Amino acid sequence: MARYLVLLEGRAAALDADDAQTRDYNQRWTDWAMSLAKAGKLAAGGPLEPTARAVTRDGAADRLLAEVDTHGFLLIEAGSLDEATELAGQAPNVALGGSAVVRPVPDVPLG
Repeated sequence: MARYLVLLEGRAAALDADDAQTRDYNQRWTDWAMSLAKAGKLAAGGPLEPTARAVTRDGAADRLLAEVDTHGFLLIEAGSLDEATELAGQAPNVALGGSAVVRPVPDVPLG
């Protein structure tokens, strides 16, 4: 199995929302992530806070996020890029018009 980074693009998560539609959407995320974990496909992941900092050789500065931006990530294990792409296509944000970017993560020996 190889590892793949999935960057989830769309609107920021509303984890504390109390309306039924958003609670249902959040539950779909939980159910989908749990299904990946049970299948041994999910190594890590979650939503990202709506803040960012850009770091360059000249220092660091807060970075403004767009309304539609990268707001979550998954690190998944899959047998191929095609399988990882298929899994990413099942993300709830994709069904609502968002997107997922799948990037292979190479094994890099440390030491």
